[in-house]
Amino acid sequence: MPTKEALVKRTIINDQTCDRCRLATETPFHALWSCSEVDVVWADQTLWDFRNHVGFNDFKQLVSWIVEEGKPIERFTWMVWAIWNQRNQVRVRAPAIALHHVAEVSRSSLTEYRSRLSTTELLDEPHSHHSQTRWLPPPGNLVKINFDGAVFSRENISGIGVVVRDENGLVLGSCTKRLSQAYSVMETEAMEAATALVFASELGVRQAILKGDSLAVIKALIETKYPLSPLGLEDVRMFSQRFDKMLYSHTKREGNFVAHSLARYPISIPDFLVWTEDVPPHVQKFVQADLASFS
Repeated sequence: MPTKEALVKRTIINDQTCDRCRLATETPFHALWSCSEVDVVWADQTLWDFRNHVGFNDFKQLVSWIVEEGKPIERFTWMVWAIWNQRNQVRVRAPAIALHHVAEVSRSSLTEYRSRLSTTELLDEPHSHHSQTRWLPPPGNLVKINFDGAVFSRENISGIGVVVRDENGLVLGSCTKRLSQAYSVMETEAMEAATALVFASELGVRQAILKGDSLAVIKALIETKYPLSPLGLEDVRMFSQRFDKMLYSHTKREGNFVAHSLARYPISIPDFLVWTEDVPPHVQKFVQADLASFS
């Protein structure tokens, strides 16, 4: 995150002091949460009363606590995005809303976003009276990139699984990646999609459907009007620019068994494994089941 602290470390600027309060270093935690100038944004005590009596070391710890305690994480992410966006607009002297309007504007934006998600048309193949619960091949000019993730809280690690298949259901490549900590669901889902796109690009794929069982991620990628910051998906949108054509589609877990199995494999590997035109032996049965379902 390009806070002034980060920009000083990269020798882009010399002053790391917060422009709002002029009292502390501008870190993500300070800029979005602890700065006295944003008190007015977090003034709703029914939602954010803990701000005054629960201490956090950094922004990542704050987010983890909110998730673990069941606080309104979606509302929180829109609030911090609005704070950061307002800060950037002020910094470049662009028209910006006043800080005391940020909470209400973010609430309205979230309400509108939810409304649009409920009417967003996803790419599903094909539509039927029953939910799609099995893997189907993509149209002949595309390949399908399935991704999934897993969090192993006890071991404090996370896993990512990706499989890329053509219109005949044949595997072009698969990979599994171990992450060195148990990230939040939101962080893991964003990293899953980014890893999937990078891997497919390195295989030479240029036209594809990105398919996963995270409805929030897929809908956010489809709905281009709204910022991806609350979900941490900026990298995914950036990586999608490597492709000539990229579509997004949601599936239920039953249609994503291969990627799901790959995502659970990292518990037994040290880092990152790739299979060219193949999957690991324990995943073969799911590939064969997918082939049998449409042959």
